Amino acid sequence: MSNALRTTALVVVAVVLGLVLGYTVTQAFSRTAEPAEDPAIIVTAVPAAPTPSATPSASPIATISPTPLPTEISKPPAETNPPAPKPATTAPKTVAAPKPKPAAAKKTVSAPKPQPVYDDDDDEWDDDDEWDEPDDDDEVDDDD
Repeated sequence: MSNALRTTALVVVAVVLGLVLGYTVTQAFSRTAEPAEDPAIIVTAVPAAPTPSATPSASPIATISPTPLPTEISKPPAETNPPAPKPATTAPKTVAAPKPKPAAAKKTVSAPKPQPVYDDDDDEWDDDDEWDEPDDDDEVDDDD
């Protein structure tokens, strides 16, 4: 078998192998990107809130208040509401708005002086698009 024929056969095998491998990888990635036809529904159980019960023994916190001593009966309870504030008889004070500052005197602005036209590019074209003949000092270095 000649060298050219063997090289051609190897190239054909490599191309076919590359096409098959590329097709397989493409199909694998395209299937993972598609959503599942029947998505799984995950149901999680949530415990129900406890229902209040009428019996005091079923409540989680059952407090029994002690019988007050005879000396504590004459005292007013410690958690009494403070007396309500008396209604105000005078209107609340209003703060006057600050007075606006007088406007500053207007300054007269003179028209700006016209700036000379400056050609900042290094080409030989002027602003009027006419070719300017290069001078001897306008040499360009081509040694870059």
